[in-house]
Amino acid sequence: MATLTDINGIGPALAKRLAAKGFSTVAAGAAATPAALAEVQGLSASTAANIVSEAAKAGAPVAPTPEDTPAGTGLRAEFDELQARVAKLEKTVARLDKSQKTSKTSKNQKSKKKKRRKKK
Repeated sequence: MATLTDINGIGPALAKRLAAKGFSTVAAGAAATPAALAEVQGLSASTAANIVSEAAKAGAPVAPTPEDTPAGTGLRAEFDELQARVAKLEKTVARLDKSQKTSKTSKNQKSKKKKRRKKK
């Protein structure tokens, strides 16, 4: 298993600083953004980008995103299902909001009619 010091540009001191910020594995380095790595003391943006690139070259597995996975398989299927649920819930909320507004308007109209009848 590769260690941080196996990545070109990372020595023992930098490996300690990276680990202190939560980047303790090659996989963490490969999955990190250059901006996140650049927050480590003494790392420039270009060095951080180089580390991400070198970690990826080291063969560190990076977790796939739903966009990287074909539709209908594994994470993508679950992601698509969750998106469909969210869309359905958003429609339900919109319908309920509209219903609630209509109900309030209806109650106000009934109240006004009662007041008019009492005045007569």
